[in-house]
Amino acid sequence: MEKMDAQALFALAEIKILNMFEMVNPYWPRHPDYYKTIINSPWWLAQTKFGMIMIGWRKRVICINWENTNVHKEITADDVTKNDVMVHAWNKEKALEYLISLRKELEALPSPQ
Repeated sequence: MEKMDAQALFALAEIKILNMFEMVNPYWPRHPDYYKTIINSPWWLAQTKFGMIMIGWRKRVICINWENTNVHKEITADDVTKNDVMVHAWNKEKALEYLISLRKELEALPSPQ
């Protein structure tokens, strides 16, 4: 996933990025056989006020992982691979939908006193 694509998804979901870090695809570490494929594209770790959110392509799906936030809850009823800290989106539109759902859950948390 290109950095601009990841930034756009977060912006459209209204999740402000404080900092963004490029990561090697954790499912397919850099390997000469994968250089020209989507699975070798970088992943992104977005630092937000809610914590770190990771996003990137995993073969045919976009993986979104929010395990380093205070939300540990499924964010969609869709029949996709998911658990309480990650979801697989089949396209950018679904990734945006899931990020919006995640933002709503994050904003619903009580503010620290």
